[in-house]
Amino acid sequence: MQPWPDAGHSNPWVWLVGLHGGAGVSTLVHAMPRLAGDARRQLPAGGGGQSPFVVVVARNHSDGLVHAQDFARQAITGLIPASISVLGLVLVADAPVRPDSAVRQFTKVVSRAYPRAWQIPWITEWRSARPDPTAGPLPAPVTRLAQDLAQLTGCATSSQR
Repeated sequence: MQPWPDAGHSNPWVWLVGLHGGAGVSTLVHAMPRLAGDARRQLPAGGGGQSPFVVVVARNHSDGLVHAQDFARQAITGLIPASISVLGLVLVADAPVRPDSAVRQFTKVVSRAYPRAWQIPWITEWRSARPDPTAGPLPAPVTRLAQDLAQLTGCATSSQR
C-alpha cells in the first residue's frame, strides 16, 4: 500500500478497512495514529513486511451492517486472502441516539460473525475537530479499542511505531 495524506503510519500495526464511505476510518486513524493506518477501503496484501492485521469498520446503521455482514460472508467462504488476519469489526455510531431495536438486533447477529467486535459511540466533539490523542485522554471506548489492538498485534503500547 502506498501512504496517503492523513492515512496514518505508512506501515501500521493494524490496517483499518472501511466497508463503505463515511465508516469513520479516518477519524479512528487520527485517534490512533501510531497504531492504525487507513487501508483506503482495500485489503492490504499482507506481504513484504506489511502488517497482515485488519480490522473492518462500518457505521452502526442498517446499510453499514449489511456491508459488515457481506464481508463476514466473504471471509467465511475463503474469499479473503490467507495472508490477512481479520481481527474484528468496529461499529461506529451514526447518531447521538440509541439505535432502534431492529438495528440493535442486527448488530448482535453481525457482530457474532467476527472474532471480536467493538462499538464506538457518538462523540460530539469529533464532529467539529479531529481527535487529538496528544491533547488529553481519548474517550474510554476508543482507548479500549487501541489497547485491545495493541495487545492483539504485539504492539506494546498504542503510542509505539
